[in-house]
Amino acid sequence: MEVKSWERPISKSDAEKFVKTVEDMKTLGIKGYFIYYSLNGFEDDAKKIS
Repeated sequence: MEVKSWERPISKSDAEKFVKTVEDMKTLGIKGYFIYYSLNGFEDDAKKIS
């Protein structure tokens, strides 16, 4: 789980980094739920990252 409390919404770049981390963890055989939460929301482009 990763929680952000920045003064700004999560950017597309931030979201892409999280997705890459999840992919790397799955490649290593790490199983679980991956949650990315931001108190200040996500930019529109970041919302499209999955």
